[in-house]
Amino acid sequence: MLNLWNLSTLELTPITYSEEFFQAQNMRFLQDGKTLIMQPSQGSELEFFDIEEEKSIDTFSLDYPIWMYAVSSDMNTLAVSKSTPMTAEIWDLNTREMLSEYELKGEGASILGFEFAPDSQQVFMYGSESVVWDLNAPDEPLAEREYTVHAVSPDAKKTATVAMPAEDLILSIYNAETGEQIDQFTGWFPRTDIYLQMLFSKDGEMLFVRTNEGVFFVDVVTAEIVHRIEHEYTYEMQLSGDGSLLVTFSQFDITTRLWGIP
Repeated sequence: MLNLWNLSTLELTPITYSEEFFQAQNMRFLQDGKTLIMQPSQGSELEFFDIEEEKSIDTFSLDYPIWMYAVSSDMNTLAVSKSTPMTAEIWDLNTREMLSEYELKGEGASILGFEFAPDSQQVFMYGSESVVWDLNAPDEPLAEREYTVHAVSPDAKKTATVAMPAEDLILSIYNAETGEQIDQFTGWFPRTDIYLQMLFSKDGEMLFVRTNEGVFFVDVVTAEIVHRIEHEYTYEMQLSGDGSLLVTFSQFDITTRLWGIP
């Protein structure tokens, strides 16, 4: 059973679907709001599901388990990772052609996620290395060998990174068009936390930072923590389409929660 919630009315709509998706993981909506991507429990296939027609409309299969993935807003490009060896791949969803491949090096190599720019022309990989692809020249990725988490504002005017050198945490805000650094902050989070994901609010004035201890709401101008969801093992977070709700999923108690944004 696939359950859909209307976030305006909180009404529940159950959809009966194939048994192989009873343990689906890493579900997310595409930009059109009606196409849901589901990753079955076996992990090597992505299913594209039309929630209005209540049917599968496409699949994307590989010969290895998919670890992390993201789809561009124009629905033309897919970024995926595999764990053996730890590798990122960029695929053209229309032609099913692999555009680029990047293997991470060293012990503890990890990929925590991907983030596409709103115009779908760049994709950022964050983890033990930070990698950026210009999709006009995807075979020439740019890499930084430090642990970094990355986010892009919805209006594509700002980018944010959390870099973790040995001595401190550094939050940097950049002008996405010029690459110029707007501001930089240090000493704002406990060094012991592990930083897994960041999202900008719809207006670009707040960052939501997911860690192994919960989710921080951070004012981008002052770098002050204005709110904290103290919940361990938050596995995923996403914003609602209108930006008024933050949705989190916890592996600890297998629960999805909706949070109002101040």
